[in-house]
Amino acid sequence: MSKKFKWPNFLVVGAPKCATTSIYNYFFDHPDVFLSKVRKEGRFFSQIGSRSIFWPKNYPYEVSCSINSYKKLFYGFNEEKLVGDISPDYLSYSSISAHNIMNFCGPETKIIIIVRDPIERTFSHYIQNVRRGAEHFSFKKSIEIEKIRKLNNWGFQWLYSDTSFYSKRISKFKKLFKNVLILTKYELEKKTKKTLIRLHNFLSIDFDSKKPFPRSNLGGIQKSKIDTVLSGYFDHKEKIFLDKSSYFGEKIEKKPSADTSFDIGGELIPINLDYIDKLTLKILKDNFSEEIKLMYDNYKIKLKL
Repeated sequence: MSKKFKWPNFLVVGAPKCATTSIYNYFFDHPDVFLSKVRKEGRFFSQIGSRSIFWPKNYPYEVSCSINSYKKLFYGFNEEKLVGDISPDYLSYSSISAHNIMNFCGPETKIIIIVRDPIERTFSHYIQNVRRGAEHFSFKKSIEIEKIRKLNNWGFQWLYSDTSFYSKRISKFKKLFKNVLILTKYELEKKTKKTLIRLHNFLSIDFDSKKPFPRSNLGGIQKSKIDTVLSGYFDHKEKIFLDKSSYFGEKIEKKPSADTSFDIGGELIPINLDYIDKLTLKILKDNFSEEIKLMYDNYKIKLKL
């Protein structure tokens, strides 16, 4: 296996639950693109594995803490025109990752950002954790305690609504890179061909009009979990780790061979915002109203509540 290495010249930096996995799978075998065969996400530039971010031990999350460990992800590179890294944590930790990408990859690096209607993204993110057994509280409860989790340095994977505030994070990349493309998940799903052509043009590579664009990592949840977790069954039955004395894992643990699929057997049923109680939905709409305006005023991106 070739051990050649080239720092990425394009990155899909997020956001989580916005079709980044679909992008990875779509470009995986493009002749002009090299993506890691080890895993989709490099998780290096955010330094998420090198800082004291609270990440529960029962949620395996492979990270690259050093340059050498990051380089190993790209074994097999064979002088392809483009080398990519698709890591949604980079947008979440933009104040760190944007500068690191600039320092390691250079100012000509192309940055791709994919966003989604914020309430829909927030709930999808939450549902993913419920499905994986990484969240036991109702959606209402998880939103109520999010500020406390953030103050106590929980990882972005549990900061559901906070991760849906895009505008300030995008600005970190816009200030450092001249090549920044912002797309929406809606465009990818509803205007697929047009959006993919735009994406290929941005990357200066050929577009194959016959290649399908299947959706990956689709949301959904077992009916039994809707009846228990979303109803708040566990809200008052399990200790919430809120203060640092209760931490059982201050740093993300490296588990190279860990199974990160987490999905329990059983048919998944589609999810929608009808599962959110009306009061929580109103709170989220109020919280995101200014963000919707900023995204349009600053980047001409139309999102809805």
